Amino acid sequence: MTITNTNVFDTIGATVTRNQNGSDTVSLMVDGNLKSRTYYGHNMTAVYREAVREFVSPYAVDMIDHYYDTIIWSQNGDTLPYIEPTDWEGDVVEFFIENAELLTTTEPWANDPGQAGHDFALTRNGHGAGFWEHGAGGAGDALTESAESFGEFNIEITDYDDEQ
Repeated sequence: MTITNTNVFDTIGATVTRNQNGSDTVSLMVDGNLKSRTYYGHNMTAVYREAVREFVSPYAVDMIDHYYDTIIWSQNGDTLPYIEPTDWEGDVVEFFIENAELLTTTEPWANDPGQAGHDFALTRNGHGAGFWEHGAGGAGDALTESAESFGEFNIEITDYDDEQ
């Protein structure tokens, strides 16, 4: 599945242009300079992730994967094939951008973007676990407040065929 709603690129302040040759160009302002990168042979999900990796942080991309796994696990205790990210990937990246300093300098998240993605999913959905439970004091409290401000988010899980 791929991103069909390119509004998710707004979370990183980018615009996406589909070129005649099938490539996609992502453009955004970085430190007052217009930066552009053209991606060839990628679907929009891959383009978004590569743009986040290049223009935001590889940490945020790692958070995305663990967030997704946690959302699915917390809803049905299992994992599913990857589904279209619509706006949820943008939420993860926006959360990272707003909290980058705390996430990258406070243990246990400083060296573990997977834990950060896991805690963001649990905290924003009120699962009784998450950022506040790690003994990080004010940092954990601030991350909890930020995560809760995103509101709950659940993915609709439907039956799927294991053979597909």
